[in-house]
Amino acid sequence: MFCPNLDCPDFKESGIAGEYLERTTICPKCGAHLVAEPPAVKPAGEEAPRFPGLSEPSEGPLVTVASFNYRQEADLVLSMLLARGIEASAFSDDCGGVDPRLGFGTRTRVVVPASQVADAVALIETTEREPGWEACSPEDG
Repeated sequence: MFCPNLDCPDFKESGIAGEYLERTTICPKCGAHLVAEPPAVKPAGEEAPRFPGLSEPSEGPLVTVASFNYRQEADLVLSMLLARGIEASAFSDDCGGVDPRLGFGTRTRVVVPASQVADAVALIETTEREPGWEACSPEDG
């Protein structure tokens, strides 16, 4: 079931309608009655973001600037980058943190648009690091 309300906090944050279990009939975020299909209408002049924390795809390719053994570590660096105005997002094979068991054996990557790599790397290099994570050079992809 999907929230059809384009003013719903879920839709405003991500550009994607909130999706809920079939037995749910009311959106817990805005109180709208849920529908079976996601709304096809986007707000006028707005596009859904490609990745949370990142704006338009015209920024260029995404570049990995750091990788971590644990998602929590990546989230700390992600927060630091976003607080400094650097667009960033974290990616891991753990269903977005819903099923952390899937992430074992894989690393969580922090990515930024190619146009902001230098600023992100400079900020990361000035931060104290714990063992188990490594900064990545732009060539690592």
